[in-house]
Amino acid sequence: GRTMDYGPFGFIDEFDPGFAKWVGSGDHFAFMNQVQAGLANFTTFATSLKPLFPPGDERVDSALSTIRESVFKPALMGAFSSKLGLSMQSRALPDLVARLEAVLNQLRPDYTIFFRELASVALMPQTTSDEMLIAAFRPSFYNPPSKPEASELVSWTKQWLSTLNAEGGAAEAAARMKRANPKYILREWMLADAYRLAAKGDFSLVHELHKLSCSPYDEQPEFESKYYRLAPKEALSQPGLAFMS
Repeated sequence: GRTMDYGPFGFIDEFDPGFAKWVGSGDHFAFMNQVQAGLANFTTFATSLKPLFPPGDERVDSALSTIRESVFKPALMGAFSSKLGLSMQSRALPDLVARLEAVLNQLRPDYTIFFRELASVALMPQTTSDEMLIAAFRPSFYNPPSKPEASELVSWTKQWLSTLNAEGGAAEAAARMKRANPKYILREWMLADAYRLAAKGDFSLVHELHKLSCSPYDEQPEFESKYYRLAPKEALSQPGLAFMS
């Protein structure tokens, strides 16, 4: 027989490590648990192959342990090294990623806008004032940060900038980051507007979003004010936009 599995898909707006588009997904499929989810799925597949091996053969278990360390964890670090403009060999990378997750969890900024603005921050001098650093991230804030939150963000940003400059070539790093961090994503509220119009026979927004999504890493200034912005408040909580059954 054939098994079909459907899980609603959507990009994340406000950062939430527990984000999942489907209300029944549980924490195991949450945004920041994708490594564990992938490994769990692969483990199930690998375990199903055990009857093909002689009794007591431990090669499957051994392979799973190796794959976790050599494939899944490096893949996560690789994704963040690209988003942060750093080398995978950077000794500071694991600490920076762990600290950043804690900072994002406090701030709950717009995930896409935060990382896109970070590429511009890469070009700032290390002597930039705390106020200017905070201001650079302001487009991504759904809520103004508290003083402790702002202090943590500044502390992390200075550590990251120091690491980035130590590796050399901030301009090149910023360019790499813009190739790794899209400026535009197809947010659910954009799509909802498009298919409401399409239901009435007007496909203008469908064509506009198609054009936008063909070059998500480009600046596309003609679309900036309309689409490079925070999600409307209702999009963060409204069923059908924020989550689906």
